[in-house]
Amino acid sequence: MKKLIRLSSLLIIQAAFVSLPLFGIGDLHFYRAQSIFTEPRFEKEWLASFDVTAGGGRTKHARDCFGHKTSLLNIYGLHAMQPLGNGVPKDPNSVTDIILTNLAQIPATNNFGKLLFTGSFSFQEFNLSYIQNFAYGFFAGAELPIKRLKLSDIDFRDCTQTACCPNNSIPQWQDFLDSFDRILQAHSLYICPVKKTGVGDLIVYTGWTVNYQGTEIIDFIDGTLKLGVNIPTSSTKSESSIFDIPLGYDKHAGIITTFDSSFGAYDWLTMGGHIEALIFFSKQKDLHMKTDLRQNGFIKLAQGAANVHKGPIWRLGVYSRADHVVRGFSCTLAYSYTRANPDKVIPCDTKLFDAAIVNSDEEFQGWNMHTLHFTAEYDFTTECMRVGPRLGIFYNVQVGGQRTFDADLGGAMFGVDVSICF
Repeated sequence: MKKLIRLSSLLIIQAAFVSLPLFGIGDLHFYRAQSIFTEPRFEKEWLASFDVTAGGGRTKHARDCFGHKTSLLNIYGLHAMQPLGNGVPKDPNSVTDIILTNLAQIPATNNFGKLLFTGSFSFQEFNLSYIQNFAYGFFAGAELPIKRLKLSDIDFRDCTQTACCPNNSIPQWQDFLDSFDRILQAHSLYICPVKKTGVGDLIVYTGWTVNYQGTEIIDFIDGTLKLGVNIPTSSTKSESSIFDIPLGYDKHAGIITTFDSSFGAYDWLTMGGHIEALIFFSKQKDLHMKTDLRQNGFIKLAQGAANVHKGPIWRLGVYSRADHVVRGFSCTLAYSYTRANPDKVIPCDTKLFDAAIVNSDEEFQGWNMHTLHFTAEYDFTTECMRVGPRLGIFYNVQVGGQRTFDADLGGAMFGVDVSICF
């Protein structure tokens, strides 16, 4: 009986050791499937954990505002070019402005002057994480992502009808297409590939964890609460590059909080849940904004200062984990739902920009994503080891969403747990 109790205790300890936050908090973005969320922290005094994850993916597809699969740069719908110049200050002697004025005078129809943009997107990520336990369940940590984003093969297709009137052969539309690049350049806008490498936003946090094993029916109950800050260490988005993507949250600082819980049964099964919220501080910035309700897509000609109240991001998740089913081998199946609430943009120039028109932009309506997570890991830690390495692989599949790039995220991780004794 004593041997059975000792063996069960050892399995519980090993299961707790592997239930470490191998993947990061925060870093929730529309352009790729979300990483798996964190699990409860092991309550061992002065335990230190170091983790490195590397992954990536690619896609040519996206999900639009209805959740339908579409071309990569069509997440906000077809680009409406016919009203592009409406409300934008013009020079009566400018050839490009005259073209915009002539185009706007064409009777508006649902299928006239629409462009479908396409492209290819790829990314690579390296995430560095360090967590240090203290006494009484308290700990602190920091995480820093390093990213490489590439958006290439950008092109567009004219979706204007050929049979009705107005159609794609009228002179005003052909003049616009012939002068499209010059019109954009006159407003300091460029359709160009995006290729950038750098750090994302740094997250530092503190937390408290508890591992309760005084249960009779189940093996244990764990809970971890974290509170941290998102520090905007990444570069800002370029307003001149139409399809640019920021590496972080575009210089928005924020507060992040998470709660993780789990319980164990049968000496090998762990199930749990995750709640996460990232709330941002507002920031004033220069950006391109709509000047007409019918304008749609990434391209807006008018630029001005505005106070941007970035919508909070929420995530809910559940998981089931088979702990040490074969020696140190464990695997996890998880699901998460992530939602970015709409942004609220308050223009400083109220004569040029109408707040209601600006905030009708699909680009400010937020996004949501359903993700399935798969991980497999081998933990080399034994009961008497002070340094325990871990190796693992992961794959995150986007199975639904709105206004997101349809890119899965796969990769590998390496971690080390160091037990510091005093």
